[in-house]
Amino acid sequence: MKPIGYVLFGQDNGGSFFQNAPRGVLCEDCQACIDLRYAPSDLKIDTFYDLSHTLDNRLICSRRAKDFFLERFDVLISEVGAWRGNSLYHVSPKISVPFSAIRRGTRFLDRCDTCGTYKSIVGAAPAYLELESLDKECFFKTDIVFGSYAEKAPLNVIGEETQKNFTGLGFSGGVFKDVFSYMGLLQLPADRQ
Repeated sequence: MKPIGYVLFGQDNGGSFFQNAPRGVLCEDCQACIDLRYAPSDLKIDTFYDLSHTLDNRLICSRRAKDFFLERFDVLISEVGAWRGNSLYHVSPKISVPFSAIRRGTRFLDRCDTCGTYKSIVGAAPAYLELESLDKECFFKTDIVFGSYAEKAPLNVIGEETQKNFTGLGFSGGVFKDVFSYMGLLQLPADRQ
């Protein structure tokens, strides 16, 4: 099966996006992020890359990578700190694409009575989308988040040309995993509809 795009991961930068988050950002019961507008102003990281991820799965970019995203895609950008004179930015796509939880066998575990999300959502790889194809130049997020507690985050999905541009422009830290098409009927559990 030929991939239709890639999941964009970044090298681990050792930072914790929610380390100093104020009350009300995370659910008090399951620690899931319930304030999606939150971004820290003083993120501390151990290692700098153009593309990296915090321990809680948030994409952090250099100014150069941020400019790349901003020039090409519909994104949310927050300046979250600095590392040795380099500004750090959290970048998130505004547009979601449908992930095929049925095809992948994704499991939704332990629904939180406080915020209504699941404490853990497992089964993100390999990634299957409910699309026949992706634009060659694109940057989207999945409509489902994956992980546990504060580490739950959507997958960042990019097109073939976007991946080639990252590599060709010499962006450090990018890790790319195949994304596949699955055009089956998506049926969510009754409590997720």
